[in-house]
Amino acid sequence: MPPVQFDSEFISIYQEHFIPAYANVVTAYADKPQEIILELESAFTHIMTAEIGNNPAENMEKARGHLYRATLDCYKFMWLKITSVIDDAYVHRDAYKSSEKELLVGYDEYKAALNAAREFELSSIGKTDRNMGVLNKWRDAVTKGKEVYDKIDVKKLNRLIKWATRNGLKFWLYSLAVCVLGGLIVLTVDKFF
Repeated sequence: MPPVQFDSEFISIYQEHFIPAYANVVTAYADKPQEIILELESAFTHIMTAEIGNNPAENMEKARGHLYRATLDCYKFMWLKITSVIDDAYVHRDAYKSSEKELLVGYDEYKAALNAAREFELSSIGKTDRNMGVLNKWRDAVTKGKEVYDKIDVKKLNRLIKWATRNGLKFWLYSLAVCVLGGLIVLTVDKFF
């Protein structure tokens, strides 16, 4: 029996999309998300089932679908990570490495690219011939987000978030103390009058 044949689209998804996207996710999260690992396991199972001769064409198509979904999950995990940092930086604008205008323009372009990717993905549901187009749109959107992300000083951003949290807590405690003290003064004054 001849070995399983991988077509050019399968190889393209793996080499051009999955490998770099998965490397970025593992680096960004310092972990391997379970959803992606499950898709890879399913793809591998279909490849091996095809290799032993059980409906090779059908199993290779299913393997391609799992690889596609694993890759799309990688892009979406990166989308979540990048957007989280960019949104925090939007609030703490002192964390920008570049001008605020440049960052805001990049942010708007990133959001537009995300919307375009999502709309294209939704219009492509059930149309497997558009899978590569969906991956290309998501890759472009995540790349745009990475460009914006690279203009943020993440260490400074984390310090600003800690500072804001600490000062917010201090303000809340001072406010509580003033309210309690005010209440005690009112009770004390009320007793004498």
